[in-house]
Amino acid sequence: MTHLADDATAQGWSADGRHILFIRPSVKPFGIWSVSTVGGEPEFLFAFEQEHRAWTLSRDIKSYAALHEGPDHRYGVWYAAPPGTPLKKYEPDPFAAREVYNTPQLRFSPDGKQLLLYVAGDQRRDEAWLMPFPPDPSHPPKKVLAWLVGGFGTPEFTWAADNRHLLLAAGITSRHGQLWMADTQSDRHYALLNGTRHVGDPEMSPDGAQVLFSESSNRSQIVTVDLADASVKPFIATDRWQTMPAWAAKAPVMAYVSDRNGNSDIWLHGPGDSERPLVPSTDPAAPGSRHWLMGPVPSPDGARVAYTIVDSASGVINLWMISTSGGAPIRMTNETNASEFAGSWSPDGVWFVYQRLENGKLDLVKVKTSGESAPVLLKPDLSPDNGAVPCWSPTGEWIGYADKGDKLISPDGSKEKNLGDRHSGASAFSADGKILYGMRQEDLIATNIDTGAERVIGNVGADNGPRSDVGPALRMSLAPDGKTVVYGTTRFKNNVWMFDGFTPKTGIFEWLGIR
Repeated sequence: MTHLADDATAQGWSADGRHILFIRPSVKPFGIWSVSTVGGEPEFLFAFEQEHRAWTLSRDIKSYAALHEGPDHRYGVWYAAPPGTPLKKYEPDPFAAREVYNTPQLRFSPDGKQLLLYVAGDQRRDEAWLMPFPPDPSHPPKKVLAWLVGGFGTPEFTWAADNRHLLLAAGITSRHGQLWMADTQSDRHYALLNGTRHVGDPEMSPDGAQVLFSESSNRSQIVTVDLADASVKPFIATDRWQTMPAWAAKAPVMAYVSDRNGNSDIWLHGPGDSERPLVPSTDPAAPGSRHWLMGPVPSPDGARVAYTIVDSASGVINLWMISTSGGAPIRMTNETNASEFAGSWSPDGVWFVYQRLENGKLDLVKVKTSGESAPVLLKPDLSPDNGAVPCWSPTGEWIGYADKGDKLISPDGSKEKNLGDRHSGASAFSADGKILYGMRQEDLIATNIDTGAERVIGNVGADNGPRSDVGPALRMSLAPDGKTVVYGTTRFKNNVWMFDGFTPKTGIFEWLGIR
């Protein structure tokens, strides 16, 4: 349908079924574009608000709804009819939370009389809410799609023309999204398309005869970057997903996440390029259960690995650690109500610094690594708009973290230093602790801690910057020899496809045997 140099993400069909509406995330101003179903040059329709966590337009473009943070600092569904008028809060509110995880989804039904919201909030549980529109207190929202809870990530979906069924791109048995049909009234679901590549952004033509979706191919690999000249070399590069690597500071041990066995497990890379799995994403005590594993990092001596578990069923996000020689993992903290994300060890291995999310606030905290210890607050209320992992200086003098720029704080919290907004995304200290390395777009930069002087080491290229599809998990990790850093990067390519295996007379429902 499109052959654009930038990404295109389908948003729906026009009311007459003759045009496809889509967005181009990298093109400014952000807004809705249109292209004929037979192809051709895309046309810009209008600019659009991008700051909400999720948003949707009715097919007739007369109503707009969004997952929006209100004056009480709680997220809820708000709407405007017509678009551009002041937002009103949806009442009764099915979802009000200080925290929102992953990528929530919100869509109008074709007739504009229903909304479907799929979101994970304060309790970190996936919830799908079917909401009448406009709001009607006599018909409150209800929960649906119970079979999707505990899947791999947030599903993407669109409505069928009957205003009852959904077309979903969802990872049920693996992290790769595949196409499904689902009934919002009975919760029945049907496989439509299954393959080895990830599909997303599903749309259905108004007559049900055609299905539109994007197919993405990505290669997530681990690269090593020379700190002398910014030259990039593949370190672990396969056709599988390899990401979030971290070296031990004083041992030739690296931990990372890989799906080479089908699930996203934590692996160890050791001396002599040895490889072995360490933490499975499936729970042996609960067959069929799955976890998301994030940000593994070995202790300085390589004897332990700290990591985050996101429980897919409950949504609980906790820090754990495990011995690399075997045995059962244990919780790092005694927290009960906070979400705990990836961090870094102190040089002596006694402390661990990380970010926690509690009551809608992101804090920088540290905790002793003796197990199930009480965290110590270092810096409260950080900006939530960062995906970087805090890093501890090898000398123990500073902790680097992101908060509307790059900041340093002493481990006891008594000293602070602002390095300015380097737009680096991820950082790593030099072996002597005097330099903080980072990446500004494609440039590897080095900042002198004492003077603030900055120099550009070199350009790594557009496809070689640090990236992570979950966060906060962006990390640059210094190799034990102090000469290179390692990080994960992903190369994406998206294409829009049309699945044209039906006829307007029978449509997709007859093909699936749905009555």
